[in-house]
Amino acid sequence: MTNILSVRLQRWRPSIPARNVPSGYTVRVLNSDPAKAEAIKKAFDGVQLVYGSLGETDIISREAASVDVVLRAIWHLWSVKATRQGLRAKPKSNKPLHWIQVPSATSLAAAELSNELRIPGATNDTVFNNLDGVDAISSLIKQYPSHAIDDYVLSAATSTPDIKTALAVGPIIYGWGRSIQIPSLSKATLQRRRSLQVNPSFSRWGNVYV
Repeated sequence: MTNILSVRLQRWRPSIPARNVPSGYTVRVLNSDPAKAEAIKKAFDGVQLVYGSLGETDIISREAASVDVVLRAIWHLWSVKATRQGLRAKPKSNKPLHWIQVPSATSLAAAELSNELRIPGATNDTVFNNLDGVDAISSLIKQYPSHAIDDYVLSAATSTPDIKTALAVGPIIYGWGRSIQIPSLSKATLQRRRSLQVNPSFSRWGNVYV
């Protein structure tokens, strides 16, 4: 049995189709809104809810100490530290621990966003390689205080190698209740009756439909 803790449901929407927890897994989800409890259970059959907020670090630490995998998709430094504290407190076993942190999609755009001379929509030939260019990505993240959480997770991965840790920088994801940007862009396009274009419109970003 593999136990998983997921920290993030604040943007969950009732429109997401129902899903079942796979056999052999126990999934626990931090939920800060009890009013959504029944709807969440209906949409995600078999999920166990843990009631608490990101500020209740004792709950997060306790839960992290009781699972094998932690999936976080929220940016809150104190709860991130509580996650690591809990994982380190877990009794040793033959089963490896995994911590997957989904950072802001702007992690790789930090240099561009901080450049006051940047022309929105301009082309950028930089290609990030998460196989051969991990050191370059880590160095980029460490340069910008706005990504202190990402930096903390990278440092934790180095200092506690027994916890298999990963930063999973995601693309723009759109589908059933999954995106903030795409609905806004779609709405603006419908209202304007033409698509949006920022300057030469050569900027690019990975995207996936779910």
